[in-house]
Amino acid sequence: MAGKKKSAKDWRPHDTMVKNALSDPVILGSFLERFVPPGVAPLLEGSTIRFCDSEAEGIRRTRRHFDLVVEIVGDDGSFRVQIIVEHKSWRDPGSLFQILEYKVALWSRQRRQGRPLTPVLPILFYHGETPWGLSGSFQGIYGFSEEFRSVCADFSPVIVDTASESESELLDGVGSLKTALFLVAMKYARDRERMEKAVRMVLEERFQGEVMDPDSVFLVDMLNFYSYMVPPPVARGCPRQMVGRCVHISGLFVEAWASGPR
Repeated sequence: MAGKKKSAKDWRPHDTMVKNALSDPVILGSFLERFVPPGVAPLLEGSTIRFCDSEAEGIRRTRRHFDLVVEIVGDDGSFRVQIIVEHKSWRDPGSLFQILEYKVALWSRQRRQGRPLTPVLPILFYHGETPWGLSGSFQGIYGFSEEFRSVCADFSPVIVDTASESESELLDGVGSLKTALFLVAMKYARDRERMEKAVRMVLEERFQGEVMDPDSVFLVDMLNFYSYMVPPPVARGCPRQMVGRCVHISGLFVEAWASGPR
């Protein structure tokens, strides 16, 4: 039986870019070093990062699909933590409830495996058009009254809000060229001209002299994302000028890449 034909609705360039980029150990390591809480960051040095199954059963055997789950184990086995990265391109008030379900699903999997429960650190990676603006805590979102707060669950994920930080703030402390390119690409995911300028700035100013692999899979991901206004499922029906614009923008990105570090 032939597979289901994909439509334009199945084309999710933001999701694809986030998952592909953070599946790169270099990008993920630099991303975590930059954004995890200060008390956790030193633990990452010398630790082992393992990518985990992105699907788990929660309560009542319901399936939960994660954007990204990794397990970090200290080099001496002194600690173990699992980190969830959940990606949002719009202000979804249900995000924290979704993350709570993910935490429970991971703990349920650990119990079925006979393993002790480990801390689960959630990171909400948000790149909407306007700042997050919502409460950063579970109880803050759902507004439990004071007398019941002590008996209700609460947690505050790390929120990476690209809309509320300037380029310099967002890239402060980022030591990887690929991570910097990923972050500015997501910050300006809806503004190609500003994305182009940010890419040039990263290549020509912040990371001038760093050598990049021209065969990098990440380069292909960036080019695909940069040209996302012509998604493959509908490309045949696009006006010729739109396809031309896509090719033009891709060319500018390649030019910016080539004019950067040799």
